[in-house]
Amino acid sequence: MTFSQFAWNNVTRNARAYVAYFLCSTFSVSIFFSYAIFMFHPALLSDELGRSVQVGMQAAEYVIFFFSFFFVLYSISSFLKARKKEFGILTILGAEQSQIYTIVFMENLIIGALSIGSGLGFGLLFSKLFLLLSTEMTGLEGLNFYFPTQAIGLTAGAFAALFIIISFTTTFFLRKQQTLELLKGSSKPKKEPKASIFLSLLSATCIGGAFFLAQKDIGQTYIFVLGLGTIGTYFFFTQLSVYMIRLMKRSQAFFYRGVNLLWLSEMAYKIKDSARIFFIITVVTAMACGFLSILLSGDAQNKREFTNNPFAIQYKSYDTVTPNWDQDVLRIDQILDRNEIKYDQIQFESLNVMFEEETSGLFGLMRLSSYKQLVEVYNLPDVDVLEDQEAILINNASNTYTRTGEKQTKGFTSYPTLTFNASSSFDVLMQQSAAMPEIYNDRLVVLSDERFNDLYKQILSSPNAQTPSATVFYIIPEWSNNHLPQEASQELKVTGDINTMINNDLGSTSLRAMDYLQMKQEFSIIKFVWIFIAAMFSVSSVSFLYFKLYSDLKSDQRMYQSLSRIGLTEQEMSRSASIQLAVLFFLPLFIASLGAIITVELIGPDLGMDTTIQASLTAVVGYFIVQIVYFIIIRALYVQKLKKAMF
Repeated sequence: MTFSQFAWNNVTRNARAYVAYFLCSTFSVSIFFSYAIFMFHPALLSDELGRSVQVGMQAAEYVIFFFSFFFVLYSISSFLKARKKEFGILTILGAEQSQIYTIVFMENLIIGALSIGSGLGFGLLFSKLFLLLSTEMTGLEGLNFYFPTQAIGLTAGAFAALFIIISFTTTFFLRKQQTLELLKGSSKPKKEPKASIFLSLLSATCIGGAFFLAQKDIGQTYIFVLGLGTIGTYFFFTQLSVYMIRLMKRSQAFFYRGVNLLWLSEMAYKIKDSARIFFIITVVTAMACGFLSILLSGDAQNKREFTNNPFAIQYKSYDTVTPNWDQDVLRIDQILDRNEIKYDQIQFESLNVMFEEETSGLFGLMRLSSYKQLVEVYNLPDVDVLEDQEAILINNASNTYTRTGEKQTKGFTSYPTLTFNASSSFDVLMQQSAAMPEIYNDRLVVLSDERFNDLYKQILSSPNAQTPSATVFYIIPEWSNNHLPQEASQELKVTGDINTMINNDLGSTSLRAMDYLQMKQEFSIIKFVWIFIAAMFSVSSVSFLYFKLYSDLKSDQRMYQSLSRIGLTEQEMSRSASIQLAVLFFLPLFIASLGAIITVELIGPDLGMDTTIQASLTAVVGYFIVQIVYFIIIRALYVQKLKKAMF
């Protein structure tokens, strides 16, 4: 028998051990290949959006390849640890260390070649379906099937290099050990796991500190929460969890009830042995849930911004002093009139000034007549008349959110008076907070029309004066914002014509329907990229747990076989094993979900999102459902193996 035949027999006869590793590697190759098919598609070169999608695909390829490298590396190290006894037998039979290296190297190449072949096969088989799904999710047209020569070459070359590098790297895991030590393998008695009280307290302190800081606003709070949470999570699995199990074992009323004695005793060893695995799974799951939460939150925020925007069209001029500054406004009016669309127009000029009471920021000046046009739109208090020395201050809370996701209405600085110069001082009759996302000034000062005009001339005549701007809003009743726009809607068609006619040299145009659909498409592309990456993270996390269960299977079988001889029933064994599996599956997921929800909620305001809780819960619940399916399948297989060993 040659070495290649011997390696092949090892792979085929240990199919149960290799199946999770093989399937996950195949899945990684298949996802990488599918993205490569998409990335090299000829239709993507025809427009700017397609080229942007290519950049996203390239980023996804890097993520998949990087993660696959560490997944394969960890998988191989786990298998080698579980095969110590086999290597000991080979040593007794006269195998040299270099020969064992050669066998392991060839086994890795066999698995790698099978994974690449299977991944490419599945990728080609479902490529048409993948391209159809890509078209549906991204909105790109013309993604027909083609034979992906470049994608095949890239995938085969990248993963061939990966498996070859990993095969060479595995020799570092095969440290030379005594034959007797190899023969004992995993049957050596384990020392009782111990936990440091100091590190356990450090873990609790870090986790508590992260929760405490989550309630505060100290500027980029999420960085400190992430740092403390990561440290606390690592020491939770390595120290605090073991210490908590020790405390539960001291409670005799709990410890000696039912099968608690059995699963608690085993759990301490398994958590201690798998602490690093749990930490990796927690980090990977938190990344997947967190990013999905951000994408879902952004998508929901985009929908809210459309339905909350009463203006179908908005034009902002940068400079109203320049002659014919309103040429773009006239073009918009002409297009609407040509399409026989009725509209109401709100137009106001604004001038940024600085008052003596506040030198750290500018205030926007507004006429009372302009303010009255916005009263109903933004639910502002109605004001009929303002004297020359009176003013109203409006704090724009559109981009400032509280931790509960509500618009901020308190905490703004109060100004009894606002002084521009010795002859221009205003008594603030009323200071109001309102969310006006379509207006970009953080603070608006409303003056009477006469006083505004006087101050306007005075400011423009001074050197280094601020350039006045104008904003024009269009309210179009027949274009309702109660329903999200469709691609064939009149609003999108007409605003598309407006977009092509406006040169935007003197101002900027905001078109509600086009802005919504453009943002929707961007989120769809990112979701399309990340959903499959998250799926790969999920499958890999389950594979990590499968490797751990497989490496412990023989020792668990021996333990339950011995316990069955002294009266342990099949139901008690099943209950104990199920509890242990549930802890292994759902404890990292619970901690990761909690961390993802808190972190995303903290960074939500920085991303312009008013609330992220609902989206985060959707992502977490979806991840839990997938994990429950994995748990049911693996639990059934695992318990079945234990039942066979009991009798």
